Amino acid sequence: MSVSILFPPGRIVQGSPGRYNESKPRPGEVPKVYRTGEHQGQPLRSWFFALAIPKQPGQSHWSQVVLPAGVQPGTKDAEMYAWGQKILQVGANAFPTLYQGRDFSWKVEDGDDPTPNKRGRKNAETEGFPGHWIVKFSTSAWNGIRCYTRENGQMKQLEDPSVIKTGYYVQVSGSVDGNGVKPGTSDTPGVYMNPDLVLLVGYGAEIYSGPDAEEAFGGVTAALPAGASATPLGVTSMPLPGVPAAGVAAAPAPVVHLPAVPDAPPIPGMVPGGVVPPVAPTLAAPAAPVLVAPNPAFAAIPAVPAVPAAAPPAPVRQMTAKAQGASYEQFINSGQGWTDQLLIQQGYMLP
Repeated sequence: MSVSILFPPGRIVQGSPGRYNESKPRPGEVPKVYRTGEHQGQPLRSWFFALAIPKQPGQSHWSQVVLPAGVQPGTKDAEMYAWGQKILQVGANAFPTLYQGRDFSWKVEDGDDPTPNKRGRKNAETEGFPGHWIVKFSTSAWNGIRCYTRENGQMKQLEDPSVIKTGYYVQVSGSVDGNGVKPGTSDTPGVYMNPDLVLLVGYGAEIYSGPDAEEAFGGVTAALPAGASATPLGVTSMPLPGVPAAGVAAAPAPVVHLPAVPDAPPIPGMVPGGVVPPVAPTLAAPAAPVLVAPNPAFAAIPAVPAVPAAAPPAPVRQMTAKAQGASYEQFINSGQGWTDQLLIQQGYMLP
């Protein structure tokens, strides 16, 4: 059963509630699409972001309720800090015999964990993680996540949620539910963390993913190749492309002298002024008709035997480049409800 949760304010340390990724299958894979609704057959959209919630003093596990100083028990603020306890209860109710397993997917991680994950990354060495509980939210709702800001005490929905950057501070209203995995299958049991509303509450240093420039180039002093200069040649400052530097006159454009165009030879029949005089048509006298007597050999034309109707050719189903190598049979047998009409409508197969 789904349980609504209002989370304490935290910092976005991965992803963003204002950006989505569209499912792009690898060559030969059937694309992930919406199976029902008005967007049936269209590529699946997925939103993801991770929220870093500060640990409270003495809090040894994310399910432990520890109220910050000044928050009174029994208030709405106190209920907000019971977010971890609610997640634990949902997981235990959904999987009574599995929720204590080591591989149970809680969608909550310890930001101080020094253990490398499957990609070799350590939470304790990831920007914004240490000292926090990391809650990971995701959704595939077509319209994404409604994002708000507070202006003059009033809630205002953001027209462009992408203004919320990784590194900014938000508060999330969402829900948690069991992921519905059946015991005994290869899928991992756990919970879904669904974001419903996001409120922008503060700004922080933006977090960028990918390689770090200081880590890549720092501490390396490479000798310049022959002919290279550390400063622009002949100028004291770097000019913009296509704009001459101050004090340096632009080189005049070269003057090209084109040869005169020779007079064209006169066209036969052309009169001065370029007007073609009318020419009277010459009509030949019609030839007298020639009468040919019919040949008796052609009087009786033998009947032509009926040609049996050919069987209709088998339909040729040609997939487009959008299918990225997936065959017609893979689509039909994928169990996602693909039909010929739907494949044509979505551009995966030619009509």
